[in-house]
Amino acid sequence: MSKWTVTPETDRIECEFDGEGFWIEVKRTLTTGESMRLRSSGFRGYAKANTADVEAGRVTEEDVDMEVDINWDALVFAKVHTYLTGWSLADGDDPLPCTMKTLNALVPGVFKVIEDAIDKHIDERQKKLSSGKPKPVKT
Repeated sequence: MSKWTVTPETDRIECEFDGEGFWIEVKRTLTTGESMRLRSSGFRGYAKANTADVEAGRVTEEDVDMEVDINWDALVFAKVHTYLTGWSLADGDDPLPCTMKTLNALVPGVFKVIEDAIDKHIDERQKKLSSGKPKPVKT
C-alpha cells in the first residue's frame, strides 16, 4: 500500500428497486486519471456566442459571452460506469454484465437508484476526506 497512489478498494452498497433488493460495488477512490477523464467526459466544446454580432459591429468582443457545450447524459453515464465495479443484477440465473451497454438498457428507475447510491457514496467520501485535510507546513 502506497501513500502516493490509489489502492484499488471497493464498497458494497445495498439498493432496492420496486421491492427487490440488489447490491452494487463501487470504487472507494478514483485515480487521478479516472478523475480527469470523468471531469471531461461530457465536454463537447466551447465557443463565443453571438460572433455574428461582433462581425457586424453591433457588439464588441468583450461583450460576447462564452458558451460551453456539455453532454449531461454522457457525463452521468461516465460517472456511473467509472465508479461501478460490479452488481448483483441478474435475469434468473444469468448475471447481467456490468457494461455501458447494460447501463443504457436498464429500466430508468433502476439506473436512478444506482446513480443516487453512487452520488451518496461520493458525497460521503468527500466529507470524510475533507475532514482530514493536512495543515500547511510553515517553512
